[in-house]
Amino acid sequence: MANNVLFVDDDPAAVAIFKAGLKGRFDVETAASGPLGLDLLAEKGPFAVVVADMFMVGMDGIEFLTVVKDRAPDTVRMMLSGKADLTTAIDAVNKGHIFRFLTKPCPEDALIESIEAGVRQYELITAERMLLENTLSDSVQVLTDMLSMVNPVAFSRAARVRRYVVHIAKKLGLPDIWQFDMAAMLSQIGCATLPPQMLERAYAEKDLTPHEQEMFTSHPQAAGKLIGEIPRLEKVADMIARQQAPFNDGSAPGDARGDDTAILGGRILKVALAFDASLEQGLPAVDAIVRLRKQPDTYDPKIVESLVGLDRNRQSNVSRGVSVLELEPGMVIDEDVYTKKNRYIVMKGQVVTATVLTLMRTYARTVGIKEPIRVLT
Repeated sequence: MANNVLFVDDDPAAVAIFKAGLKGRFDVETAASGPLGLDLLAEKGPFAVVVADMFMVGMDGIEFLTVVKDRAPDTVRMMLSGKADLTTAIDAVNKGHIFRFLTKPCPEDALIESIEAGVRQYELITAERMLLENTLSDSVQVLTDMLSMVNPVAFSRAARVRRYVVHIAKKLGLPDIWQFDMAAMLSQIGCATLPPQMLERAYAEKDLTPHEQEMFTSHPQAAGKLIGEIPRLEKVADMIARQQAPFNDGSAPGDARGDDTAILGGRILKVALAFDASLEQGLPAVDAIVRLRKQPDTYDPKIVESLVGLDRNRQSNVSRGVSVLELEPGMVIDEDVYTKKNRYIVMKGQVVTATVLTLMRTYARTVGIKEPIRVLT
């Protein structure tokens, strides 16, 4: 709900006055302490606005709102204090990132006006985020669909690596996992123009000619430049561009929660790609991790260790024959697909997307497709 408000104060009288003043205007929840407020945030959130008293026993208002900022970043935060001073106000702004600083006793009309402004701010924040997410999602979908059609080998690798990257990001407890997820999805977009046969050899870490090696080495920068043109994806583009960067190149993102997420994202991609290459060569996940451990100067050891446990979640693919009508998004084509006139249309290894499904059903209705089609599920 856009008008739900959480009020946190250890003074029962203040709580009663607050509820009475806002009754009928907002959906109000109250808590008598910071920890109880965090419990309500988890149980009944997200809230449009959170108002907290500054001086509370145990967890003060600044501490409380700082945690709220981390757990519910879209929620608009306000501070209410009966002993306002410049230092308190500065701390509240810098640490709690508050929207308004109110003093006790706060006139009812001023309180209502402030909360209404907070609700409007919340609506703007959430509307902008939803628009941004939908716009980015649509842009990424177009690019991945293009890659799936032009170079299914690269698309298949990106789909596998995406799973490893998300696992790593969750294991490291990273914020904004969507950035790492998107970087993995788009990590191979620069391979769209590379010959599939050459790409298969590159992914299998087989020898390439000097010219082929130059082409393959340049794909992260090409992808980074392309993705960097999309607004708000600059950091994702930087992650992609760094996927082949040396581990000990002088850059230091600090710990897993450091500000330089682009460097960290590039290192995660580097580990995930090497892990995928080992699996595709037939190594069990445990042995693939051991191989990476033996190269601590090449692959970030902390990221490598975060792969432990991934093999327990890995599912075996089952190959079976299906008709065109039985095809579903997510299936992987397990043999080249031809029309009844022997025209090649889809390569083995292609992941079935909505675009691929439409293409194959169009061919099936017009010239016909040889069935059954072998797929991995």
